[in-house]
Amino acid sequence: MSNLCDSGPSLLLGRATLGPEPNQPNTLASSCADGTSGTFHSDESVDALKVATTDASPFAAGKTVAVTATVWAYSSFSSDHLDLYYAANASSPSWILIATVNPTAGGAQTLTANYLLPSGGSLQAVRANFRYSGTASPCSTGAYDDHDDLVFAVGAGSGDTTPPVTSITAPASGATVSGTTTVSASSHSLTTKAYDAAGNVGTSSAVSVTVSNGGTLQQLLGNPGFESGNVTWTASSGVITNSTSEAAHSGSWKAWLDGYGASHTDTLWQQVSIPATATTATLTFWLHVDTAETTTTTAYDTLQVQIRNASGVVLTTLATYSNLSAANGYAQQTFNVAAYKGQTIRVYLVGVEDSTLETSFVVDDFALSVQ
Repeated sequence: MSNLCDSGPSLLLGRATLGPEPNQPNTLASSCADGTSGTFHSDESVDALKVATTDASPFAAGKTVAVTATVWAYSSFSSDHLDLYYAANASSPSWILIATVNPTAGGAQTLTANYLLPSGGSLQAVRANFRYSGTASPCSTGAYDDHDDLVFAVGAGSGDTTPPVTSITAPASGATVSGTTTVSASSHSLTTKAYDAAGNVGTSSAVSVTVSNGGTLQQLLGNPGFESGNVTWTASSGVITNSTSEAAHSGSWKAWLDGYGASHTDTLWQQVSIPATATTATLTFWLHVDTAETTTTTAYDTLQVQIRNASGVVLTTLATYSNLSAANGYAQQTFNVAAYKGQTIRVYLVGVEDSTLETSFVVDDFALSVQ
């Protein structure tokens, strides 16, 4: 059994009557006629075809082979395309696309693609379909298209028996994981499997992890939608309100910071402890901003959303909004605050307004959800 099948330099040279091509059309059972337009070695043709194993071993199922076609591309080659196909049984071919390869210049070009030899007949085949324009096809019908087959013997052989290598790089063995899962909160052993075209299977080393989803979702803030009035939160005078001048996101109450059109600062905060066992912690609230400012470039009035410690020291500023944030209606804001698990923090809002033209920052329906 050979490792190489080569048409040589003359057997396929040319296309149809151009050349002329010997034994045209050189397809199985003369099943695919070539186009007859154009001029030899000015227009398209397949001039040679070769198949060879990449490791120089005999042809056998599971072996990687390289299909190499020598073609003549038109001087304006950008519309020329080589479709390479294989058939597992040359006696009853069913053509499967290997690849479409495009020439990079006019004139003689050597184009190559690889594939794995399938299990099939003892005689297998490849086809080169070189076309001008059109779409990939084992037998295109263009006037400048050339099609040539090469049949070669394939042994049963052992083929490729090497399993692919796979491994788990994350999570590390011994890690605690959480999030979307369909397994119980306990210890589990993870492996991966990889499959190749020859049917080999590779299995990774096992990684042991502990799933901890932290139980059910829990909302930590009191009076999150302000419907109990001015309780639980610490706020500047008049901030927590059921005034109809600004709509709440839901219910009747909300927190309305600033909106005076004069130099003014409003604050709103609530202290809360995030359990050290939490695996997730997310702060959300709904915000509406309206303003009388007309600038589109300068933030005259601002609202900062901060996390402070129990002594009031700023740990981080999650976001800063301004008169430039003005928009119709409410929009939900979301922040990951898992970095503060195991700590007592203050969710702290500071609204600062300059001396003219009001900006109102209206917030509602807070939640600090942990799991």
